[in-house]
Amino acid sequence: MDKQWTKNEIRLLRKLYPVTDTKHLAEILGRSTEAVVYRAKSLGVRKRDVWSAEDVKLLRKLFAREPIEQIAERLGRTVAAVVRKAHRLGLRKRTQRYWSRRELELLNERFPVESTDRVAAALNRSYLSVVAKAHKLGLAKEMHGSLSARETK
Repeated sequence: MDKQWTKNEIRLLRKLYPVTDTKHLAEILGRSTEAVVYRAKSLGVRKRDVWSAEDVKLLRKLFAREPIEQIAERLGRTVAAVVRKAHRLGLRKRTQRYWSRRELELLNERFPVESTDRVAAALNRSYLSVVAKAHKLGLAKEMHGSLSARETK
């Protein structure tokens, strides 16, 4: 039979779970990590996305000029986490770079038959930028072309 949670344990869980290592909190509470995670979830308590001062500094430095995917990879975080944190910090991307006539020609030629990753690298643009522009232009992939791992998911 499961041990009942006391009011004090629930208070500690609500206070500490978002900012404390789950294994350490389980030791403090004398519970299994599974029990702590399950109870936190049932109470709607979530982990806080803790960013170190160094991570924030790097994000501030890179955000305006680097593709979000690269920042996320460098920080070991998801794209969504990087976007959320940048928004909370009030960071903005540099104004949009216009597409040159040559870039649009390359996109039209290569997007249907090459992987989006290759096209993005050739254009020095982010994957998402290439996908968005191709969509705006009504471009589609030819199914016999080589697709990247993310395009086959």
